[in-house]
Amino acid sequence: MSKTANLSAIIIDDHPLARMAIRNLLENEGFNIVAEAEMEAKR
Repeated sequence: MSKTANLSAIIIDDHPLARMAIRNLLENEGFNIVAEAEMEAKR
């Protein structure tokens, strides 16, 4: 029996294609993407 960790990630990048590529890479490695954002929140 093997143990696997549930890994989650948030992707933040201002380029939509970069976010898409990062999402694909992480999901292929078993990460759960919980959110995406274009930039930091305004203060």
